[in-house]
Amino acid sequence: MPTSSEIAAIWTEENNGVALNAPHIQIYPRTDRTQIVNYYYGCYDALQYPLLFPLGQSGWHCGIKKLPANCPAYLRTAHHEEVPSIRNVTSLDRYLEMEDEILKKGQRRRDTVSVREYYCYKLQMRNDDEDEILHAGRIFQQYSVDEYIKLETQRLNFAAFNQDLFRTAMLEGLLDILRLGERDASNIGKQNFLPSSFIGGPRDMRQRYMDAIALVQHFGKRDLFITMTCNHSWTEIKEHLIPTDESHNRPDLISRVFRAKIEEFKKDILKRNIFGEVAAFMYTLEFQKRGLPHAHFLIILTNEYKLLTPEAYDNIISAELPDENAEPDLHSLVLKHIMHGPCVHDKIAFSLHNNDIDAEVDEIKEYQSDRWVSPPEAMWRLYGFSISEMLPTVCPLQLHLKGQHFVSFRSCANVDTLVNNPLIKQTMLTQFFEMNRTNAEAMELNLLYQEFPEHFVWSSTEKMWTPRKQRHAIGHVVTCHPTEGERYYLRMLLMNIRGPKSYKDLLTVNGEHCSTFRESVEKRGLLQSDNSLLERMSEAASYQMPYSLRCLFATLLIYCNPTNPRQLWEEFEEHMSEDYTLVSNINKKNIRYQVLNHINDILHSMGGDINEYQLIPETSSGKRCKGGAL
Repeated sequence: MPTSSEIAAIWTEENNGVALNAPHIQIYPRTDRTQIVNYYYGCYDALQYPLLFPLGQSGWHCGIKKLPANCPAYLRTAHHEEVPSIRNVTSLDRYLEMEDEILKKGQRRRDTVSVREYYCYKLQMRNDDEDEILHAGRIFQQYSVDEYIKLETQRLNFAAFNQDLFRTAMLEGLLDILRLGERDASNIGKQNFLPSSFIGGPRDMRQRYMDAIALVQHFGKRDLFITMTCNHSWTEIKEHLIPTDESHNRPDLISRVFRAKIEEFKKDILKRNIFGEVAAFMYTLEFQKRGLPHAHFLIILTNEYKLLTPEAYDNIISAELPDENAEPDLHSLVLKHIMHGPCVHDKIAFSLHNNDIDAEVDEIKEYQSDRWVSPPEAMWRLYGFSISEMLPTVCPLQLHLKGQHFVSFRSCANVDTLVNNPLIKQTMLTQFFEMNRTNAEAMELNLLYQEFPEHFVWSSTEKMWTPRKQRHAIGHVVTCHPTEGERYYLRMLLMNIRGPKSYKDLLTVNGEHCSTFRESVEKRGLLQSDNSLLERMSEAASYQMPYSLRCLFATLLIYCNPTNPRQLWEEFEEHMSEDYTLVSNINKKNIRYQVLNHINDILHSMGGDINEYQLIPETSSGKRCKGGAL
């Protein structure tokens, strides 16, 4: 059950009309015509929260200009607004017309204050501030959530109405379209998706996950998993409350103190080395539906500080209640903050959809639908605090066949101009080849593609690699499935061949040119040794679920023809069986055959059979179990 009195927002975006979905106020004046006040109007706050703005003060709106850094202090305190107070309004229609005019004037200007900047400034603690918004109790919770919804709606609307900025297509496809006589870029490209730059979107979350996995693959599995939860009874929170305040009504204070604690804890981990020297670390913020935020830290220690004995773990972890007589304070704190009864999470959310690959997916609507926003999360995002961090940084490396990389463009672009731009053909991979041909340092280092970011930095604007001057970075070649054919074999070559100078270089083996990357892989002996398949399964085992591993294993059997399938099975049997081992009443032998039966089902769907690969152990009579049955 909730532990605090919290007001939260739940988006339920089900209407098709975008205008009706956005936050707005419906006004019914004495005339017959109703008026809609949208969230981006200056009068929205005053109409929505008359208790907080009794004089009808204008809130954020487009067109509020930024003041220069050297502006005198007396000017900084002046109200720099173009919209008058609602208190002085004589005509509602004229006032809303003025809002529209300012919107058209200010929406494209870069020297204006954004909605996040405005409320970040507004919701600061000031000693001489007469604004009582921060001390308004539960209404401040609602206000903070409402302003964040305003911010997020604006960002989502930008993505929805500016899909043109994120339009992408394959370069080779653009050339084909150009040959067919198409010159209008508005008829080309994918639409209706959230870009990776949108924080919390599916691409952003997937990229963060893969970056974290890249660190694990490079440095090994994590040594410590630490959860840090905010405590509303912290002294730093209580000492800033006035007598009428309650901590749960001050999400601004909770967010700021918790962030300060996280920054201090990071110093403990990275600078003071309280657990030893750190090779890599990452953390992410979560906002509970029970009132308070918490952070999860994953820490990977260097080899000399890894915890290898029970005594090493006992030095930093206690899994028992402290002695009540010897440590009474610690005993009471553990009972108060750590011990709790059984959890009751007896509801589950699920959705059903058809498998039509041609069905259009609206990622913006999916992101909004039934999304829960709590006051601490709202304030955290309004203040611009980061929701995750990792060290060292990870550089995802593009992987594409020649001319088959995706390019971004606007619908108003001319396809001729687009394909003739020399920068459009320059990618991380093509410039990696270029550096190996022309750069003396790169030629001397003779690096693998994934090692390149450790020594060079990629500039996305100039489309070029430059020598790295500071900090350490990890390269990660984007993954691909064996069913992708040539792209999969290209990745295999890049993971094994040092300093390639071109695609042609990868296709050349002992002076002989190969027609496909698979042929090049075969002639180099990368398939016969099964080392590449072991690496692929090992990489997948670090982040894939057992079901996906079994699917991958079956795919490798069908498409990659391993020379020793039994060895591959024995190497990863435990990883592929983890979900079955959770069922306590199944013995190890039964688990093995259930896993094999599932792999056999997958093979049948691909036109294969498990008996072809001799994975099933022989019985005492010398015969293998047919089809995996016991």
